[in-house]
Amino acid sequence: MAIEAPLAQQQSRTDRAAHVETRTLDTAVQLSRRLPHLVIRARQLATSFTQGWHGRKRSGIGTEFWQYRPYTFGESRRRIDWRRTARDDTAIVREREWAASHTVWLWCNLGPSMYYQSRLAEESKVERALLLTLALAEILSASGESVGLLGYKMLGFKTRAAERLAHVLNAQSLAPLSLDLPAQSRRHSDVILISDFLAPVDDLKAQLTPFIDRGMHLSALQVLDPSEESFPFSGRVKFLDPGGATPHEVQRADLIKTTYQARLSAHKTALDHLAKRSGRQLLSHHTDHSPSLPIQTLLNQIEAGTMA
Repeated sequence: MAIEAPLAQQQSRTDRAAHVETRTLDTAVQLSRRLPHLVIRARQLATSFTQGWHGRKRSGIGTEFWQYRPYTFGESRRRIDWRRTARDDTAIVREREWAASHTVWLWCNLGPSMYYQSRLAEESKVERALLLTLALAEILSASGESVGLLGYKMLGFKTRAAERLAHVLNAQSLAPLSLDLPAQSRRHSDVILISDFLAPVDDLKAQLTPFIDRGMHLSALQVLDPSEESFPFSGRVKFLDPGGATPHEVQRADLIKTTYQARLSAHKTALDHLAKRSGRQLLSHHTDHSPSLPIQTLLNQIEAGTMA
């Protein structure tokens, strides 16, 4: 009996893991069918940003026209645009756009925990994460940034970025993307990570530290279902682990609410300290809120270089 019990437990864990894998695969298939709809939403979302956000465009060495401005005493006269000066009757300088190469790496968590959706939200965490990733790819590429996808390869799309990125993800059957330091990574590149970040902090630290040590700027957006923050449960509740571990059943869920929220707060604080090592802070987003605000905040982080 001492031998049979552990074997039975092991078989039970295997069955649960297989059930979770099958359920996740079925959900991924359904999500794959929604990708065209997500692309349309991402484009609509991107439209409101691409007209007003210009990334890091500024004066510098390059070939593209940037702006006209009045000549400043002491500058080289070779910078004066004499044709425009003759028309305006004042010395005018024609500036070129700064053309340094820059890459923004995108990553979203496509693991089992991201498929959670409560009755308080209209879509799952993974669907929201994909929407944000597709919209950011569209905005960044339209603004002249080079876009890469962690766990795959450099994309570099300049047109129809959301559609092409969706095609890449769909071709991979929406399999989880690895969070590895890319071989093409450069110092001062931007990395945008979108996840629920509910893995143990030590595991996350091991994954993110190589990016920070390389001198890359990390923007971490934690996407949570509203129920994961408010914990609106009471009475007898059985909590299921997305990884297939043994379910945890409590008789009075309301009695553990305070403890749960305290642990979640401590977890987020630890994540924030990790993000600040890169000069930025952890961003939070709930799936029942508009996706526009986190996109604007992420773009502000990129444009500023560091948090104010």
